[in-house]
Amino acid sequence: MFAHADGGTKTAGHEGLTEWGLGSEIDYNVTDDLKLAIGGGYRRSNAYSFDINNVLASGQTSSAHLSATLSTGAWIVGGEYGDGTAEGAPKLGVDGVSASVGYVFNANLQATLGWQQLRYDRDAGTFYNGAPRIRMDAAFLHLKLHI
Repeated sequence: MFAHADGGTKTAGHEGLTEWGLGSEIDYNVTDDLKLAIGGGYRRSNAYSFDINNVLASGQTSSAHLSATLSTGAWIVGGEYGDGTAEGAPKLGVDGVSASVGYVFNANLQATLGWQQLRYDRDAGTFYNGAPRIRMDAAFLHLKLHI
């Protein structure tokens, strides 16, 4: 998949939005009941931290993402890694990992339980903890209901 966007001219010190992304996924049937899916993507924009209302004349924001899932029967196990940088004031960086396990009860209901850790850093100023780096963990339960 490839996507591209351009916006019109903005006010002084800003530019029109230019953004593009590229991604793909490959599915492989290991056995009749075991499937492996590996995917990834890359996105680049001249909008600071992908904020379309903050398109600056200098600096870029980019992110890369890799993921893999293994499914057998009603079970789905997955993992992801992401990395990104927003150039500007301040320069921001983020990388993160996540893992999840899901179960498909029927065609109408799926539950996924997971964990995610994001690590942010900045070259100027501090986060709410008074440091230029911060790590955040989250657990989640996602219920997908089709009606």
